This record gives sequence, structure tokens and C-alpha cells, in this order.
Amino acid sequence: MTRLNGKNSILPSSGAYLRQAQARLNIHRSKRLSKIAKAKDDICRHLEQGNEVNAKIWAETLINEENMIPVFDVVSTMCNQVEGRLT
Repeated sequence: MTRLNGKNSILPSSGAYLRQAQARLNIHRSKRLSKIAKAKDDICRHLEQGNEVNAKIWAETLINEENMIPVFDVVSTMCNQVEGRLT
């Protein structure tokens, strides 16, 4: 559904904005997953080189990144629920 504003231009409905938000969420989630994979490789590389301090720093970063994945899942589920109520 579209609506007109005072200048007679067509604005997208909230459903379109919701679909755009879901697409962006999926992009950001994928980026986080690739960061997680890279962080795991970096941790292994630091441990192989004997840099335990650097490995611990990367492990902390990894934990923070992994904690964000369920957030993206919950927000995506909420978007799906809102989309279901709009239709």
C-alpha cells in the first residue's frame, strides 16, 4: 500500500520499510558471522605463534561478536511478527 504526501509523490508503506530493514539485518548478520570466522582464525594463528596475550584479546572480541548473533535473530523474528500483523 502506498500513500501520497502533500506534494503528490508516492511514499512506500511501512511494509516496504520493514522488508528493507529485514534485508539490512540479514546483511549485518552475515558480516558478523564472517567476522567471527576471521576472529577464530586469528586466535589460532596467535596461539600457534605463542602470542597468548593477543589470543586472549581476540577471544574477548570473538565473545562479543558471538553475543550479537542472537540479537539479530530476535530482531528478525520480531520483524516477521510485525510483518504478519500488517498483512
